Amino acid sequence: MTDAAGEALMVVIDHHGAKIYHVDTAETETVKPHGHRHSMTRKDQSREQSPSEDAAFYEQIAHTLMDAAHVVVIGHGHGHSDAARHLIAHLQSHHPKVYGRTVTETNADLSALTEPQLLALGRKALAGQR
Repeated sequence: MTDAAGEALMVVIDHHGAKIYHVDTAETETVKPHGHRHSMTRKDQSREQSPSEDAAFYEQIAHTLMDAAHVVVIGHGHGHSDAARHLIAHLQSHHPKVYGRTVTETNADLSALTEPQLLALGRKALAGQR
């Protein structure tokens, strides 16, 4: 991936992973969750950690966004499975400068949108920001 300094980046994220678009060039990078981990919740029970709770996943995305001038986040889920909300919360808590450059968070039916439609959605969200 090329240097993102000063660029507008769009993160399209769901529980399967994230695709980070350079809005102007349509160049992309894919980030996948680091898999499922087990953590003990009771003596004899374990709970599977969902990708939406994978802090390393969100940290890898945040690292890619560090030098972006503007960030648009597009998600698909709702409630606890909303990976976009988890990313926004992670940025707010751990990377306030990146969070401050986040223009908008939008939900969309990702399965119904083509890549050009996603890029158009990102560009529309950025209108007036650059």
